[in-house]
Amino acid sequence: MSTRSPLNRRLLAYSAAAGMTLAGAGEADAQRTRAQQKQAASPVVATPMSPAARVASSVRYTDVDPDYVFSSTPDSYAFDFDGDSTPEFGVALNSGSNLFLMFAGAGNAGTGYANAVGVMASGGTNFAYPDALQSGALISAGQTFIASASYFSMNYGSCSFGNWCNLTDRFLGLAIDVSPPPGAAGKVARATHYAWARLDVNGNGTVVTVKDFAMNNAAGQPIAAGSIVPLPVELTGFEVSLVDGTPRLTWRTATETDNAGFEVQARRIDQSTFRSLAFVDGAGTTTEAQSYTFDADGLEAGRYQFRLRQIDFDGSFAFSDLVEATISVPGTHVLTEAYPNPFNPSARFEVTVPIEQEVRVSLHDAQGREVQELFAGRLDADSPQTIRINAADLPSGVYLYRVVGANFTDAKTVSLVK
Repeated sequence: MSTRSPLNRRLLAYSAAAGMTLAGAGEADAQRTRAQQKQAASPVVATPMSPAARVASSVRYTDVDPDYVFSSTPDSYAFDFDGDSTPEFGVALNSGSNLFLMFAGAGNAGTGYANAVGVMASGGTNFAYPDALQSGALISAGQTFIASASYFSMNYGSCSFGNWCNLTDRFLGLAIDVSPPPGAAGKVARATHYAWARLDVNGNGTVVTVKDFAMNNAAGQPIAAGSIVPLPVELTGFEVSLVDGTPRLTWRTATETDNAGFEVQARRIDQSTFRSLAFVDGAGTTTEAQSYTFDADGLEAGRYQFRLRQIDFDGSFAFSDLVEATISVPGTHVLTEAYPNPFNPSARFEVTVPIEQEVRVSLHDAQGREVQELFAGRLDADSPQTIRINAADLPSGVYLYRVVGANFTDAKTVSLVK
């Protein structure tokens, strides 16, 4: 019996140095209700509800989850492309049901946008309209960008002007002059970064959906509309099966980039933390499919979860999905040694059975007299049951803990030292 993760699931990109960063205006904005957001003087800032804003060496991508839909007026949405909690750009629906872009710059101080922005547009400076780019369109220094001191309209409600009418999955192309980071030494000039934002707009521009957006972290480098963070490893399969009672993990990759390898991790279902079992070397950088196998032997009986921690040469890492397997009890039962031993005043041990059954556990003194009933009840199959001894009221000495099941009896000793 094997457990399979989705074959089209890729490893999520995390950075060991930078960690996971959410784009947005902070927790306070994220917790405001939609009604409060509509009443706010400044536009809503993108604060994804899922960990989808990812940082990589090339592209910073933010998935607006759930999609932001505004169909009443006035309403607006602000984009924080570089994740500094200050939006660079915005889209607004005004009281006349017209769709506008909003920029930073002279005459636009009241919008709250900090950086200069240009948008790929067609037409003259007085009557230019934002291009509705299709997926894959190049956004670069070789394109025409029109900047505005305040804003200009994407349509006028009737679709007679502009080209943002009744479109799905179309992109704005943007050039953003990002300010130097706070505390930067010396005179650091603004740097132009290219970016995109994906929108849906209904037939007359009265309903707008914001889906996601991204910016190239490298100044001056182009970006393709719709491109997101390149992931270091494309994992096409991760499975676990039992071979002679031992979990065998197998996984496959379609491509790898700077992949140092995989740390195999496991935890028993009743435990809170994963522990490392082994490290399996990766293939570095390759476009050829790779296959890996690891046998997780030496584990005690119980139900386990397994995962891979994929690590790049630069220390960045990613986690796979979880897969599960159950290691069955050999024979009639498993009774572990008590820990600690000697103890004062408490100790613990585990009992595991291969089939569901009634079990009684008791504590006896050196003369064989029962001094405590430790457990009496039904145990699930292959699910370790932790039994605890509390000897605060007992004298020092050697004690025996005894387990009686449906078809077995077993006992071990433990010493109490006060």
